[in-house]
Amino acid sequence: MTILTYDGGQVPAILDIPAVLQIGRTADLSFRALDSRCYDGTLSGPGLGIGTAGRPVPVRLPGTYRLTAPADTLPGIYQIRLQGEDFFEVKRYVEVI
Repeated sequence: MTILTYDGGQVPAILDIPAVLQIGRTADLSFRALDSRCYDGTLSGPGLGIGTAGRPVPVRLPGTYRLTAPADTLPGIYQIRLQGEDFFEVKRYVEVI
């Protein structure tokens, strides 16, 4: 894989999440950038209780977030988004069963 960056200075970010999460179970989400600096960002996954579309959860890269799939979550595939001004946005999906 080749990653090209532009003069804007944004760096690639990595969001590690499990592919499958059972309802009521907990998993750690980890995030980092491809360099050694720290960044401020936001994390959202409204269907899983991670903030709302209009109010994501503030996070610091590198870091982790403990996610528990709420007991009333419906089975399905849910998007989790990591955003920030200094790194490229990352979207990942987790299947809740």
